[in-house]
Amino acid sequence: MMVKSGLEDRARGILKSFAEVSQEDGCLEYRMYESLIYPLVFMVYGRWRDEAAYMKYLASPRTKPYDELQAKELLDCPYDLKRWMPLR
Repeated sequence: MMVKSGLEDRARGILKSFAEVSQEDGCLEYRMYESLIYPLVFMVYGRWRDEAAYMKYLASPRTKPYDELQAKELLDCPYDLKRWMPLR
């Protein structure tokens, strides 16, 4: 996700609040990253046990900070959710 210039610290603070997500039932890994090259670009990486665990998480109050990122108009463009799976 790309945040608006000057709002990096605010976005970083919101993203850090996700640290407890890693304790969510079914969460195998949850990490936040910031680009070394593009200071306005951040990434959230999550890995879930299965689709049901991920859907339960999406419906939980823990997703509220994502809403805050968008509601506070911190993002420079719409949040770009990409979903991946291992090669089969």
